Amino acid sequence: MGVKREFRSSSLLNSYADFASRDVALPAGSIYSLGVPRSSKAIDSDAYNHAIAAEVRAAMALERVQQKQIADYFEWDRNYLGKRMLGQVPLGIPDLTKICEYLDVDMGDLLRRARQRAEQQRAQGEATAS
Repeated sequence: MGVKREFRSSSLLNSYADFASRDVALPAGSIYSLGVPRSSKAIDSDAYNHAIAAEVRAAMALERVQQKQIADYFEWDRNYLGKRMLGQVPLGIPDLTKICEYLDVDMGDLLRRARQRAEQQRAQGEATAS
């Protein structure tokens, strides 16, 4: 059984306040540009969703946390979490907030890394298509 972690929302609120003070594009009802400045080339939301899931999985691996531990801690169905971890279903702000807090990962940093990952994959796809 994993170690139960203390759930601290204040650090996440500070991260959110930090983002709120920046000049960023926030599409209505979407987390896909949260904390990321506008760019001339838009990233496909599906690719970004997969990149977010990949970054969460990487953070889980670094902390040696299994999906089962997170699902049990938040009393989520394992299939519910599994679909989000595979990028099949977008991770919403409430779920991503909880997971980042559980892993003690800054959500803004995670989203920036996901954006970079999605941009790299797009660039590789463009280079391959050329």
